[in-house]
Amino acid sequence: MQFIVKQENDEASFGLTIKNRGEEKRYLKVLERWYKSECPVKEYHLGQRVFKLNEGRNYADIQRIKQEYGIEWQ
Repeated sequence: MQFIVKQENDEASFGLTIKNRGEEKRYLKVLERWYKSECPVKEYHLGQRVFKLNEGRNYADIQRIKQEYGIEWQ
């Protein structure tokens, strides 16, 4: 995974590799905290927007996610 952190005119990037299910669970917990604290997180997989790695692949998921987390989906 590639991360880009933007703040005003500064930008930094770093990569992350998830090697097993334990690491995936820890990553998902971090993502949950970011979303709940309203950090402006946008995830993409192969150029398409996703949520928590693999959710948000159909219309019903997207509507539930938008309502539950109060995020825009663009």
